[in-house]
Amino acid sequence: MQLVRYEHAKQAIAEYKTIDEVKDFRDKALRVEAYAKQAKDYDLEHDASIARVRAERKAGELLAEMEMAKGG
Repeated sequence: MQLVRYEHAKQAIAEYKTIDEVKDFRDKALRVEAYAKQAKDYDLEHDASIARVRAERKAGELLAEMEMAKGG
């Protein structure tokens, strides 16, 4: 079941086209990560942290594309 959720999150991040979408996903992943830590659900905490990092990377990619579009 966790693999299915992970693959779904991975696919969702790949489809995001705006910084706002990615930031929203990152914020949700941070909340899940914090909750999982409190609940001592280490598997969920790990999955959420991976999703957060993927979202942060995607945000970086989108920002780089925006800079390139400006000619920077």
